[in-house]
Amino acid sequence: MLNRLNLSLIMLVILSPGLRAAEFNYNVQAIMAYYENINRVVVPVDSEMSESVRGGINITENSAVIDAAIEASYEILNYENNQVDDQSVGYLNSNVLWKISPRQFEWFISDVFTQTTIDTLASDTPSNRQDANAISTGPNYIIRFNNRHSISFEIRYSDFYYEIVDYDNNRLRGAIILDYSMNSSTALSANMYSQSVYFDNAVLNPDYTRNDYFVGMNYRKGLNTIELELGSTFIEFENQTKFDDLRYSFLMNNQRTSNASLQLHFARHLHDTSSSLLELTSNGINQNNIGSSTSDIFTNDEALITYNREFRRGDFALSLFSIATDYHQQNNLDQCEKGFSFLRTIDMPRGSQLSFEARYSETQFDNLSPVRIDDNYIYRAGFSYAAGRNTRLNIEIESDENESSAIANNYEDLSVMLSLVYSSS
Repeated sequence: MLNRLNLSLIMLVILSPGLRAAEFNYNVQAIMAYYENINRVVVPVDSEMSESVRGGINITENSAVIDAAIEASYEILNYENNQVDDQSVGYLNSNVLWKISPRQFEWFISDVFTQTTIDTLASDTPSNRQDANAISTGPNYIIRFNNRHSISFEIRYSDFYYEIVDYDNNRLRGAIILDYSMNSSTALSANMYSQSVYFDNAVLNPDYTRNDYFVGMNYRKGLNTIELELGSTFIEFENQTKFDDLRYSFLMNNQRTSNASLQLHFARHLHDTSSSLLELTSNGINQNNIGSSTSDIFTNDEALITYNREFRRGDFALSLFSIATDYHQQNNLDQCEKGFSFLRTIDMPRGSQLSFEARYSETQFDNLSPVRIDDNYIYRAGFSYAAGRNTRLNIEIESDENESSAIANNYEDLSVMLSLVYSSS
């Protein structure tokens, strides 16, 4: 499966004449870790220690010919006490846009290689993860009527592969996007997306078509932005089952001062595990594991409030979140998660840094019998010492505790990680 990682790199070779000004960085890490309860069971049998070597690259380019953002890493892990099998873990998050005829005809490719959980209701452990790969590619054609008015046509072919569960599928999607810029601060759009989904195993996972119709507005004034979206999604399965749902999004970023911002985000969208894979690239998130694994379609109602503050020596971030997930068929997976996260970094002399992080969440599964409620507490402290111009020594201590009404899901885990990192940047 790892040879699927090469597609984006092959595309880069083909387009190499436009990548002469690309920024290329790499890093190599040697890591030692201790886990008190790596399998996150009620009564751990033994602790675990691991040694690993990880290498990574980061490529960025923004030129008249190519926009590229590629992040990749590969890690080889050896576990001493055999609580977990030795493994290799790859990660890739890439976007490449080839501007064949700038502002008129473009070709886009994205490639994601990461991991998802196997059993959504079980704890996130190495044995409950599988590799997953998503590749999407296709052209953009833009017709510009004037400086304010344009219409875009997009075609995407996407292929999804899962290491263990039988959710492999491919998709063909077309989109028509009408953009109108009212003035320098306000832009409007009308969007129509149509997608056909074909599963390799159509007996277990029925094929379906999806159509999205929505309007959007972007407002930018100085450092403040508002993004609005409102529309509907229509799903029709091959067995003629149909349903539709409201979709909306409200995002406001308020730059309260030169060093503080407040972000509000409220959204309702239909998702599935495969589409979530490709959202990693569109959101630019460095995320090595997705917490759902299903071919079912689910509705997410999300609310997120984030406050960020920059200090002369460090940063502060506080987030409050609520996510209600409603599955179309697998109702036993329905859940509502709410909680908060806190992060504080303190810059130390000579480039070193101290960090503290805490996260609490309550997840309720209403359709399990009996109803299951999980309270999860994560505390993390880290110190990064600048040992040289390109070398850092990091230590991280994490406590992860889950208190569940389902006794089998209770666990406590303490882990300590020590890493030596060499980076070219």
